[in-house]
Amino acid sequence: MKVAVGDKLLLQANRAKQFVNGELVEVKSLQAGSITQIDGRVLPSDYNTFTHGYAVTSHAAQGKTVDAVFVVASARALSSVHREQFYVSISRGRDECRVFTDDKELLRAHVTDSCARLAAIEAIAVTPKRSLLAFARQIAQRVVLTARRLHEALSPSSSIGHPSEFTKAQQGRSQSI
Repeated sequence: MKVAVGDKLLLQANRAKQFVNGELVEVKSLQAGSITQIDGRVLPSDYNTFTHGYAVTSHAAQGKTVDAVFVVASARALSSVHREQFYVSISRGRDECRVFTDDKELLRAHVTDSCARLAAIEAIAVTPKRSLLAFARQIAQRVVLTARRLHEALSPSSSIGHPSEFTKAQQGRSQSI
């Protein structure tokens, strides 16, 4: 794989308290097959379980916060998109979130569907102190809040573009490792 100074890498294996699977790192320098990271740690030449870390799945992005998020949701992959997954994707960005799709209406239809299932404890949580009506109101409030967030993310004023707007980053600065 070609790696250049400034590249972001996604580590894909743990190594004895030095490196964590799923960790994103930045390349500071390259020397004799070793990669020095911005934080000073060195990936030795025999550690080759990494890939470029410019794009990660929404599952890999859980718990991470970045300045800008670019969500790509092509019509071919929308069968795996649902409200909860989309929320995780769009909520990772601190300052900016852009959604790229080739079918805005189909994306809207998919993100209004939920894959959430009640846990058994939630299903039996109705007690004399907590009426069925109060339980239904609580669930409805969660649905309305999530729908509002999704509506804001997909409103006409939101940044929704076409995947062709992406450009190749890091082109021409690479060397083989």
